[in-house]
Amino acid sequence: MERTRIKLNIVGSILGTSGYDNHTKGLANALYKINPDIKLDVPLAQGWEQVVNDAELVMIKTEPRTPDVTIAIMTPPNWRIALADNCKHFVGYCVWEGDKIPKYWIEYLEDERVEQIWVPSQHTKDAIMNTISKDYKLLHKRPEEHNKELFMLKKIKIVPHGYDPEIFKQINTLHTQDKSTFNKPFCFICNKGWRGGMEDRGGVQYVLKAFANEFKKDENVELTLKLNPAYINPQIVTQKINELELPKDAAKIRIACANMSQQEICKLYNESDVCVCATRAEAFDLGTAEAMACGLPIITTNYGGQIEHMDETCAGFVSYELADVKGDLLYEGVKQAIPNVQKLQELMRASFSQRDITAVKGEQAKEFISRFTWENSAVTANSFLKELK
Repeated sequence: MERTRIKLNIVGSILGTSGYDNHTKGLANALYKINPDIKLDVPLAQGWEQVVNDAELVMIKTEPRTPDVTIAIMTPPNWRIALADNCKHFVGYCVWEGDKIPKYWIEYLEDERVEQIWVPSQHTKDAIMNTISKDYKLLHKRPEEHNKELFMLKKIKIVPHGYDPEIFKQINTLHTQDKSTFNKPFCFICNKGWRGGMEDRGGVQYVLKAFANEFKKDENVELTLKLNPAYINPQIVTQKINELELPKDAAKIRIACANMSQQEICKLYNESDVCVCATRAEAFDLGTAEAMACGLPIITTNYGGQIEHMDETCAGFVSYELADVKGDLLYEGVKQAIPNVQKLQELMRASFSQRDITAVKGEQAKEFISRFTWENSAVTANSFLKELK
């Protein structure tokens, strides 16, 4: 397009606490700083005016119009809702965790009206291509045999998620190795959604098992478990943890299962020493990015989109085995990782014992993640919008 200002419609949700809500909110606000000609089309609840910022209020109140581009941040089957509106160009944002996407999504991805498909990571891009192509690796070697797959490959653009550096930052300069001076417990933090049980994708169950197996009551260490109440009723959290049959002599586990502001979550990170994410799969994982911005090193499963915004200088990677997802029809035929709990224990013990190294990794985490801001995501997104003809 020739004009510098593109008339955008962004369709999604921002008023909840899900990953989709946080993603839509972060990207929309960052794009607004580049180009304020945006209509934000989101479900509204009573009192919504009190919980949005000034930019969101303007974007939501923008009158309906025919945009140059509609960006739908939702699962592909729901793109048809946004496609029903008249627009010149359409971009669908696809988020997925696992080695393949659901097969019934393919028809929505291949829709000729969908000119670009945005994904947050190479991991999600690979999941799409693994489902569409019989041999993804041969696409570039024998392109004449894979025209359809190559066309899809060109449609997919990586627009990473990000964090807000005005909110998530280190608010003290006390290094991990210095905290022992005040006899403060060494604190691991796990901030995830969890529905309970051993099959949950977020992997909280593996963090609980590793921590409880490795650390005992007489050690000056604790685990803060920040759970999103959108995924589990706070009243059954203790029951679900008890079902894991953890050792009775385990070190202290603090549970926070309530809606918190981003500022409150930032404070939790700053009170912690290491962020643990024993996930089965992620498309990106905002939590680890935000923790890194607060100066925390990461321990995470060596599988998923989250490993693309960290490396061995600031993270410890847990080995895993791929296994079929059970108990969820949406994930039928999809594999995700099962992290090695013993390796997770070893990495948690090492970070606790070698605090000087842990502190250095925290500083390196803060530096590494600095390129993954929502502002940079918006710049990347804007460059892809300009490719539309």
